Amino acid sequence: MTHSVIHDKRLIARIRELSRRTRDAKPAFKRIAARMLAATHRNFQSQRTPDGRPWVALSERTLKRRGGSGRILMDTGDLRQRCESSYTGREATVTNTIKYARTHQRGDRKRKIPARPFLGLTGKGNRQYKNILTGYLRHV
Repeated sequence: MTHSVIHDKRLIARIRELSRRTRDAKPAFKRIAARMLAATHRNFQSQRTPDGRPWVALSERTLKRRGGSGRILMDTGDLRQRCESSYTGREATVTNTIKYARTHQRGDRKRKIPARPFLGLTGKGNRQYKNILTGYLRHV
């Protein structure tokens, strides 16, 4: 068996530093988390799914209860306000812990509530997030 040994102390130190920085990419994931949260808020503003499709319109019953008007998923604003981003050195997430968030995200056939996804990633978003990570790694 043959092997090579690196004796250059500066090179060894740089390799160790690169290894440390790539294990903990918090600066990049912090930016990604902020962009993911902003995209989620835009979904509420535009009343569209993450991939750009319009949300299902409010039912006549809901419109009547609201007096004929109202923005979709914005009755009180709680659902939008409870969207939160978080990040670690290895990932970024946007979550919503309000108990009815899952119902609106996925829908509920039994209760005749259509899915109106507000959380999710798109191809465009994924490319942006990849570019953030790539840029971070270039400057490590």
